[in-house]
Amino acid sequence: MIETRTKSAARKIITAHVSSITVAFILLTILFLKITRGLDLTDEIQYYGEIKGLIETGRLFSNDLFIQQTVYILIYPALYIYHKLFNYIGLIFFGRILMAGLCFALFIYSQKRINKITESKITASLCALALTFPISYHGILSPSYNTVSQLMWVIFAINFFEWRSDTKYLWLVIPMVTAFAHPTSALAMILLIMMRLLTEKKIGAIFRLVTANILALLIVLPLLMSFASASEFLRSLSFSSGYGVGSVFFSNRSGATNLTTIYVAFALAANISRYHLQGKWTYFKWIFISFLIYQLIKSIANGLDAYNLHAVQALAAACVLAYLWAIKNSANEPALYTNKAHWFVVMLLVYASTIGITSGNGIGQATGAFMVGLPILLMASIGSNSAGATPRSIAYTTTALALVVLFYCAQWSLHPYREARWWETTYPAEGTPEFAFIKTTKERVAFLKTINNELAGITENKRVLLVGEYPGLYFSSNSHIESCMVYMHSVTSDNSEMELINCLEKKHPEVILDIYTSDEPAYLNSRIKTRLRQFYTARGFTCEDRPIKFTSSHDRNPKFLNLRICLIRTSRK
Repeated sequence: MIETRTKSAARKIITAHVSSITVAFILLTILFLKITRGLDLTDEIQYYGEIKGLIETGRLFSNDLFIQQTVYILIYPALYIYHKLFNYIGLIFFGRILMAGLCFALFIYSQKRINKITESKITASLCALALTFPISYHGILSPSYNTVSQLMWVIFAINFFEWRSDTKYLWLVIPMVTAFAHPTSALAMILLIMMRLLTEKKIGAIFRLVTANILALLIVLPLLMSFASASEFLRSLSFSSGYGVGSVFFSNRSGATNLTTIYVAFALAANISRYHLQGKWTYFKWIFISFLIYQLIKSIANGLDAYNLHAVQALAAACVLAYLWAIKNSANEPALYTNKAHWFVVMLLVYASTIGITSGNGIGQATGAFMVGLPILLMASIGSNSAGATPRSIAYTTTALALVVLFYCAQWSLHPYREARWWETTYPAEGTPEFAFIKTTKERVAFLKTINNELAGITENKRVLLVGEYPGLYFSSNSHIESCMVYMHSVTSDNSEMELINCLEKKHPEVILDIYTSDEPAYLNSRIKTRLRQFYTARGFTCEDRPIKFTSSHDRNPKFLNLRICLIRTSRK
């Protein structure tokens, strides 16, 4: 009998480890595809254009005025060493490897922390796997303010659920690192920590936390000043503020309406516990299941776009269901455990509101918050005593987490960011050092080759200012970025325009590429086009238009593109 039990226990241990290794292998496969497949020629190039400016000058804002660049200070040593060893060969590949390494480290960290909640290895592994997807939920696995702030929010969320007020160094480090990527998120984290300490009447801990943050700030400020002067930071803030932080949320009534609806839904769920309405569980459950199914259908109809409001509402509804489930299963739990779930929801709503209100994508950005909240709330449904949880309860949680992972995988696979799906990107992006080891579509390779043929002998090793929505051409044309806005898509305010022009006055481009992908007068006469045309005409540039037609407009490759090449006038002797 003892031998049989020993064999059974051994089989369980082996099965648990095999399942953990399998999930880890799945993550590594996904990360490999994210590293090597797909090439966005817009936002991702902006990130690496800013990184190149930092590497070449050791200064922020050398070729782009957006404030978001401070996050690169965190990885500057790694970037500097890589550049010394390999120049710019595989720059994008290396940046993606850095983020993939952080994702895998987060997976290991999350798995260990979640194993304290459940003894089921497969459940913990699936939850940890699900928590890696929100880091690049918008579709770009590159070092940026988005990915790094999401990474820090995941770490914060795990620790906020498994709350320990005495982890003072952790509560100092997480917000401070986040501040480099997303200062508003860092302030939200500090506020949440102080609120919780205040409810526990730990005034001394609050005082120590505030003191530590002030001291940390005194250390960080000189570091920031070594990469940019105070006046450069102020110019960057003036320029960036013109792009209207919160303007999308406040200018569109649907954003506030959707966020209010989400708040009300969580409040209804919380009241089930507060007013002993567990008997109404089934009623509330089917309301939210019906709403979830409706929003999922609408989200799928919209191509699983991460920023779509239906995706936000579907994930929020799933979080409410998981919260209801956690409340129901914790009916016999100590009040302390139930309070953990309530506090986590408070954190989740602050998180969603912070990134939703401050983002140019509006409330659609809150997708990232609910993608983090859902797996953790599902884990909360197991209860405080995982050893005492019924096999059925663990099986339900494991199944739910597997479905969440499948949904996250579908969203990543079916709605990549301005690129084809990963199984369609099988052609090497050859000829550009920064694009080495990356595969894209046949159409995108042809697009880059056609443009490069037009620019042959014109831009190579020249200082180039590119006006348009394809900053990827900076890299493919082997030119040097001579700009103050790498991704020059629009200008939205007098402040931004003034700072941009003042900055450009100090630049000395040899070639200007004015690109537009439509022959519609409305676009040709857009504010940024008009202003920049005045700028380079006054500089004495003369231009030649080269219209190009492509056979395919697949995956954001234009069907028509006008390439206006402007060179400085040379006087005749």
